[in-house]
Amino acid sequence: MAGKGRARVNSLEISTMLYPTEDPSRVLSLLKSLSESDVRESKFTSHYGYSFKVLTVTVKKPKQASEELSKILSSMDDYDFSRLIEGLKSHLDGRTLFIRIDKQEAYLGRIRLFENDPGGYIRVKASLSTNELEEIKNLLKEMRVAVSRSSSGLESEAE
Repeated sequence: MAGKGRARVNSLEISTMLYPTEDPSRVLSLLKSLSESDVRESKFTSHYGYSFKVLTVTVKKPKQASEELSKILSSMDDYDFSRLIEGLKSHLDGRTLFIRIDKQEAYLGRIRLFENDPGGYIRVKASLSTNELEEIKNLLKEMRVAVSRSSSGLESEAE
């Protein structure tokens, strides 16, 4: 999405916990709506003996990772996207961007930031080419605009 020497997405990982009270096919369908890649299932046991599963999608191709992150960003309403940009520093760890999406809202077709206690969220983890805050802000804004342009039939300037 970004030109040479500018910030870009190298890879993307989308994951969520599958709780015993959730319909596995519904959670799988939700992840598939966010990514075209295969979903991997891992099983874990907590310190207290509870078993649970984590469903993960990994996108290693930069172009596809960028397209899928663009789709997520463009699906956010203006309020949540503004909150992400304003609080971007708290979503970064070096060159890694972390976004928590509200799982219940996503079931309803809305991409909203998740701010509650650990639990019902989808974790989006993007590996970036830089850790420069302003470059990352510009990249995320460009990605959101690029998807809006392409969905409205206008040519995307990004690539």
